[in-house]
Amino acid sequence: ENLSFYSVSQNKYLTKRVLDGLNVTNTRYRMYTRDDEINCDINGADWFMYCPNIQTAYVNANLIGDWTFHTSNIQNLYVDKACTIIGTRTFFMGDVINCYYNGTVDEYVNISIDDEYSSLAYLGGDKFYINGILANNITINAPHVNQYAFYHCKGLESVTFGPNVETIGKYAFEGCKNLHTVTVNSLIEAEDRNFFECYQLINIYVPTDMVETYKTMSVWSSYASKIKAS
Repeated sequence: ENLSFYSVSQNKYLTKRVLDGLNVTNTRYRMYTRDDEINCDINGADWFMYCPNIQTAYVNANLIGDWTFHTSNIQNLYVDKACTIIGTRTFFMGDVINCYYNGTVDEYVNISIDDEYSSLAYLGGDKFYINGILANNITINAPHVNQYAFYHCKGLESVTFGPNVETIGKYAFEGCKNLHTVTVNSLIEAEDRNFFECYQLINIYVPTDMVETYKTMSVWSSYASKIKAS
């Protein structure tokens, strides 16, 4: 593409072709262009800060750097399964209407997410899609669910943890206000604030022989009255 950028630090306009060869970790860029679609297949930070008019963004990089879309408005964000790391405050003060992750649920929960402002599920809210399907009823089989994976995912209604799941990172399901049912099939260690502020959570189904164990486990014990035999 031939997108025009303005480099605040260098005080001049640059094209994407020029930017591809720069180290942008400590540089701020503003985009002044009529183009409404971008492809981001590079690793770096601050790429599209303060870009108010992005209609569609395709991210094919394995890393989305710190502050990449800070204060940017995006109608449709597509993130490829190649992405394994999302940095600090990547989408802070930004807005995305639809967020699409092109991979499986198990691939998504393995993404390293630095904070709540970098969670794709938080960003998409009730319009977060995994492999083209709205993430409202999901099944997870990955051994570990990384922190902030579904933080404040407004569309999530139920989650089933398969027998391979062993741990759930902190804040992974905090603030899922429409989550009403959780089903587990093995003994799972959960870190801080999982299911905190999930006000609609009614049932947590666990194997019959694990009911009493879950009622006394760290984090799970806070929801003892909701824990039932599956």
